Amino acid sequence: MKPPKITERPPRFGNIDEWMKVQNVSIREQFQGSLMSYGKTVMDAAQKNIIGERKFRLMQQRDMEELGDNLRSEKYHRSQQTSDTLNLLTLFEKPDTAKLVREVAVALMGGHYVSISCAGGGSVSSETGWDGRKKEEDDENFRLRCWLHAAKTVKNSRKAQTKQKGHCR
Repeated sequence: MKPPKITERPPRFGNIDEWMKVQNVSIREQFQGSLMSYGKTVMDAAQKNIIGERKFRLMQQRDMEELGDNLRSEKYHRSQQTSDTLNLLTLFEKPDTAKLVREVAVALMGGHYVSISCAGGGSVSSETGWDGRKKEEDDENFRLRCWLHAAKTVKNSRKAQTKQKGHCR
């Protein structure tokens, strides 16, 4: 912003009042032009800041929505994990739990044969991949589900073996 200034020298002879009027008009126009220029600069800067703040708030809102989605997903996975853990604990409430755990561990290591029904394969569900893993399932949940399935399989196999032995007697 340029400060207003006198643009001419005062006359040596003649009417000084007329010269002062002309100079005052010139200074007023310079001052108004400077104020207008400064006002426009301030308004442009304020408008840019407001637009930037709005964009920032919208970005924060999107981030909060994403965090909410992640929280809901995490709650679902935790409830699923809790359900699987409770199923496992229900299996372990039986008196022969230690024996069942040993049999599952041995069967998983390939020590004993456990008959497993086979569906023949060929199709993959839209919820699971070829290995039975659910979409976006983490390793810990997948291992727990595998453990539960193995425990149920060994338990059912043991029941089937007990029934077969009972029929032979």
